[in-house]
Amino acid sequence: MTIILFLLACDPMITEVQMTGTVLDAPANAGNAVGDATVTALNGAGEPFGVATTDADGAFSVTVPAGAPFFVGVEKDGYVPTAFSGTSGVSDFDAGAGYPWLSTEDWATEERARWEACANYTAEGGFVSGQALAVVPGVDDFTSWPPLPDAELLAYVSGDLALDACYLDDEGVVLAAGESTGKTGEYAIFGVPAGQVVIELTVARSNGEAGTDLYQFVAFEDGLIPVFPTPVEL
Repeated sequence: MTIILFLLACDPMITEVQMTGTVLDAPANAGNAVGDATVTALNGAGEPFGVATTDADGAFSVTVPAGAPFFVGVEKDGYVPTAFSGTSGVSDFDAGAGYPWLSTEDWATEERARWEACANYTAEGGFVSGQALAVVPGVDDFTSWPPLPDAELLAYVSGDLALDACYLDDEGVVLAAGESTGKTGEYAIFGVPAGQVVIELTVARSNGEAGTDLYQFVAFEDGLIPVFPTPVEL
């Protein structure tokens, strides 16, 4: 963060940069390229900032705010609108293949079905599907970070609507009325309307005291917000 602020001070005229990437139809860089998808970048206030269309290979280049948080949504008929967030520097960058990605209707249906036993489940509106992981200092590969149990999550929409999360038990079975993540660290939040969303995660830190992290997104109508991972520094 210090480096970014310093560079901005050196060149205050930089207000936007280009993010390139390739849209796939599954998470973890495991899907097929999606052509003719709309990639919309929004600024920190949730206002449209740049729009692009993927080519036949799923590639795109979209304008995002420089040196600031931003949001990205991907849409295409026949798919589920999928939303992400990020923070840019002051130069153009490549997000790589699979970020952002676009959920198929089958993937979203299967993911929703995993949570139907939850008391907070609803088939209406959008949903969040995520996994809380404990950040391992010095290790960039998040797939090696351990799942984080005993984390409590809420989603705040438009500042006043609070939505409780659904959780799995230690055996990976959906809890009808759970209060925190189990050994898998997985959670889901349902009934999310379109608009700005703040996901609040609270967990005991290494000092034994509870701490709260906030993750901001912009939800699209009846869309998906995949938070893999939800990184937590203990």
